[in-house]
Amino acid sequence: MNEVLAIIFYNLAIIFVLILGLGLFIKYQHKKRIDALLENMKKAHSTFAVDRKSQAAFEKRAKEWERKHPIHAIKQRIKKRIEWLLP
Repeated sequence: MNEVLAIIFYNLAIIFVLILGLGLFIKYQHKKRIDALLENMKKAHSTFAVDRKSQAAFEKRAKEWERKHPIHAIKQRIKKRIEWLLP
């Protein structure tokens, strides 16, 4: 009976380690994708930050994005306010 419990425990431990590794891998891939997106946004922002017309167009697009994605916009606002808490 103890052997069966040991086998079950080891199998559960292996599954837990695999799930943990998969979760870390997915987080890393998400971070890479977000960093690439941020880099593209910085490049786009540098083209808009040159003059007032471009800046106004950038702000208009940002507001449109917030209107289209309200949940993401709320998350971003919350993250900006509690940024000092996050590592």
